[in-house]
Amino acid sequence: MPSLPREFYELIRDADLPLDDESSEPLEELSAAQLQIVADQAVDLLGAGWGSLLVDLGVPRDSLATPLTSADLHNNAGYQSLVNGEQRLAPSSPNAPADPLVLLVQRAFQAIAGRSPGAPKEFALPIWGADGSFGQETAKAITALQRLRATGGTPNLFAQGEAVELLAMLSAHPQGPDLFAPVLVDDSDTDPLNVDQQAVSPAVARIVSIAAAITEATSAPFTISVQGKVYTYKADHFGVPPAYKGLLRAPGGIAYGLRPGHEYWKCNIFGGTVLALAEVPVPSHRVGKFRHFPRAERFGEKLGRSRGWKLLHHLDHRDPANPEAAIIGEAQNAEIRAMLADIRPGDVFFADNPGPPGSDGGHTRICTAAAADDDPDVAPLFAQARREAAMVQRDGMMRVSNGRQIQFWVVRYTG
Repeated sequence: MPSLPREFYELIRDADLPLDDESSEPLEELSAAQLQIVADQAVDLLGAGWGSLLVDLGVPRDSLATPLTSADLHNNAGYQSLVNGEQRLAPSSPNAPADPLVLLVQRAFQAIAGRSPGAPKEFALPIWGADGSFGQETAKAITALQRLRATGGTPNLFAQGEAVELLAMLSAHPQGPDLFAPVLVDDSDTDPLNVDQQAVSPAVARIVSIAAAITEATSAPFTISVQGKVYTYKADHFGVPPAYKGLLRAPGGIAYGLRPGHEYWKCNIFGGTVLALAEVPVPSHRVGKFRHFPRAERFGEKLGRSRGWKLLHHLDHRDPANPEAAIIGEAQNAEIRAMLADIRPGDVFFADNPGPPGSDGGHTRICTAAAADDDPDVAPLFAQARREAAMVQRDGMMRVSNGRQIQFWVVRYTG
């Protein structure tokens, strides 16, 4: 079998396990074939929601195995023969066919790595994964098990002692995560933030004031201290053509390299930076030594699952026959109109653009003023990063309806 993609190896090396879908950003540019290797050889390292992500990125759902359970080991005759001391596993020759029992043992190692905090990193088998071949990586995992559980076993040999200890470790975490766990939206309360009727919370006020202040920092920079560190920004830090060279930093270990000739949309960086500066929960993922915010079309769901946030709206207008385009009609426009009318200051509005996933992403906006009641365009005022710089402008039906954008998320801080 092929090795796991380099990006996945680096993710396993740097990220906490199990991998939740907030860890997925570095992999979202991989091909469906590369992601299929991850699905085939590392499914037990994945966390809740990863199945949906892989399917969205082109992996057939029926090719994803169910995460391993301790019952799978108890019910497997081959594994029970190991537990009973009736056979043992030793390194195989490089050209030997995949061994189903070796594959089961490898999956058990990965399941423990993904579910047991502090498990040895060797258990993850991050280079070759669960490929059914007993090579050096599997031998290192066995050595780590022998050292951890004092099995007294022989190096490079998986025998009765190792089988008993591995089963005991997996039995402490018998069930894997739901790879297709739905995004839960809490509709139990109906207390929308209405700035015309009640005071804005301090946290929401910080979000709005910081977003507006950065967009206004055109001649003099905006400077703010967060937990003893000073951060400085100008509006054109967030333009597509970088106006500066160096690192754009934000709280939480966030850093992006700005350099001439490296152009990319920074709307998600602007939105994430505002939330980090406001000291409210915001998702991020590790990229090398720094952390990055999710892409706009992944940001909404992730933020909606973060502590203190509530996903108010998710509209999915993708055409089932062509998910890169939208269904357009009066019903869809009515949903968009109602959503825009519900947006209040401090809400974060995400949209997914037409086209393949990750092609030109989506767009991130932070509301600073609601749409006027008599506005036919139903256009709230949004702080956002546009091509040249971060700015404030109104966006309503004329900009987002009729298939111009195909998915929408509105997320509100209630913590």
